[in-house]
Amino acid sequence: MEKKYKTSAKRREIVRRSEFKRLYGITKDDFDEMLKGQEYKCKICGLRSSELKRTFHLDHCHDTLKIRGILCPSCNTGLGLFRDNIEVLKSAVKYLEEN
Repeated sequence: MEKKYKTSAKRREIVRRSEFKRLYGITKDDFDEMLKGQEYKCKICGLRSSELKRTFHLDHCHDTLKIRGILCPSCNTGLGLFRDNIEVLKSAVKYLEEN
């Protein structure tokens, strides 16, 4: 069972590396350097990589594919659920402040 887990984890890492290169033109080393520049923290909430159960996500603009930063899974999902819409996010902040 342990061997199968290691194989699937290794496969996921290989796929992840090829996706970085194919979609965004960066290598895993580039990603690691960006993460180092962010002090190994999510660019939004500041959660450290050591506090995560899952890996960081490479956040990008869905229209231009321009890389914006590296985020924890929760922040990356949150932006996606808000459709990267600044006005909706501002409205959410206002809602939280008022309640």
